[in-house]
Amino acid sequence: MTPLLDRAFWSAPATWPKGNSEWTFLADALLVVGRGLFGDEWSGSEPQVFRTDEQSAYRLKSAMEWIADRARDNEFSVAAQLEDRLEVRLITLPIWNIPDISKRFRRCRFYPSAPMSDYSKDSQWAHIYLGKAGLDARIVGMPHSKLAVSQLELGGYSPYLQYAVMLARRWEMVPSNHMGREEMLAAIKDAWRRDRPNEELSDLTAKAIRQLLRFPNLDAIKRGSRRKNSEKIG
Repeated sequence: MTPLLDRAFWSAPATWPKGNSEWTFLADALLVVGRGLFGDEWSGSEPQVFRTDEQSAYRLKSAMEWIADRARDNEFSVAAQLEDRLEVRLITLPIWNIPDISKRFRRCRFYPSAPMSDYSKDSQWAHIYLGKAGLDARIVGMPHSKLAVSQLELGGYSPYLQYAVMLARRWEMVPSNHMGREEMLAAIKDAWRRDRPNEELSDLTAKAIRQLLRFPNLDAIKRGSRRKNSEKIG
């Protein structure tokens, strides 16, 4: 299926709405995702030349699907900005559940009153934004990402440690938002398959990453400390 992108829109990035520290405009996100997926093969002109270049069309389709798949799975937040408003607001509308997701990238907007349609009687549309924190955390794990892990000041450390920190940021790992041992191990393996499909992750390495992500049982640690102190006193 040929993508339905607006060439005039994609040829004029200076006219796009600006993101902020919390939100990334969908068009900007697509360009960053494409670079992360394909490295130097991604020229940035794919949304303009895909009609005449088969490889550009393939790269463009892959980048759009990467975003749509993860948006459907709620891996990052989605927001909208009405055409006559300044604020960007979180939305829960199922805007990605359409047969041809390229419609979402045509001009990177939709009609809130008719999210599944290309037309609305009130004709008021809204720009689409993606949550920056969730998006960046996933882009860091890409093989060609320019959003370097050095931003986390981990560039000189083990790639497995870097990946563990990236997952911790992605999943917002805090004691109140945690997983069981087996659930976490399965989640690590699933994330690795999606982020690095051409690299194998051994069970031993997956368990090591899990150990880095897990929070200790503080009650057990306190009990152990008390036992040791009792032995010293006696």
